[in-house]
Amino acid sequence: MNKKNILSYNYEDLEKDLLELGFKKFNAKQIFEWLHKKIVRKFDDMTNISLVQRDLLKETFYIPFLELKEQLTHGNKETYIFELEDLSKITAVAENKDDKVILHIASQTSTPKACSLLEVSNESYRNLDVSEILNQVYTLHRRLKNRNLEINNVNFSTEGEPLFNFDNLLNAVEILTNENLFGLSKRKITVTTCGVIEPIDKLMQMKLPLELHIKLHAITEDKRSTLLSINKSYALEDLHTTLSAYQKSNKRRITFEYVLIKDFNCTQEDLEILGNFVHDFDHNLVLKPFKSIEGFEYEAPHVKKIERIFNYFKNERNVNVFLEN
Repeated sequence: MNKKNILSYNYEDLEKDLLELGFKKFNAKQIFEWLHKKIVRKFDDMTNISLVQRDLLKETFYIPFLELKEQLTHGNKETYIFELEDLSKITAVAENKDDKVILHIASQTSTPKACSLLEVSNESYRNLDVSEILNQVYTLHRRLKNRNLEINNVNFSTEGEPLFNFDNLLNAVEILTNENLFGLSKRKITVTTCGVIEPIDKLMQMKLPLELHIKLHAITEDKRSTLLSINKSYALEDLHTTLSAYQKSNKRRITFEYVLIKDFNCTQEDLEILGNFVHDFDHNLVLKPFKSIEGFEYEAPHVKKIERIFNYFKNERNVNVFLEN
């Protein structure tokens, strides 16, 4: 018999399958708490479940884990490269910032080309299932807990376009933010996206107060379409309208990310339009100097130019701006 991935179940489906196996309703609650509150990796650790029931769980289900292939530390960031059951690799990053741990995790095995800067990404990718999303958090939760550190925020920001994996994203968020389980506040979850409009509308309708981090990168339609081809489907004007409605509905600050490319998107006109755009929102603006990509001639502006751009936004436009290297 093929064993089932128990971490991929929502509560209702787990309860249904357990009842069919002869468990009681209250057992589903116990087991769900062991998985998503106490974060155990073995059925034998579920000490308020009888030995016979634990054996039945082991015969029917398995608790998946991520295989850590590599761990790197650079400054205040620890990067973890995990291998999945199909041998795909994903990246999670624990960032220690102002004594808070921000966990950056993947939503897909790679970022779709249309959402990748200059379409530099793998051709093939798949959505992560709920267990693969949750296990990034749970694996690092256990590791950080051993160092008396707690996860304060989760940002879907490494591989993938989270809003293309909408259902699994929502199911994972529902478990992570359940106050009786992992207990992370919905306001501590950020979705980093290139700006896929329909799912943002759905989040608004569902009144989910998730924070949005928008990969803007250019402020005119033609330039943004050059950098992010998704803009051909979701134009800046439409994105602006959707984000305005989203922020009006939940009062959450929106972060805009803008990559600085020499002689491309750093003209004075670009900067003025960008300043006007972000001032329509309660905002953060994150400036990121372009990092060279093989096969492309683009490069970052000179460091003094970057400094002038930063000061322009901070001092002349009163933008809540940050520079990230």
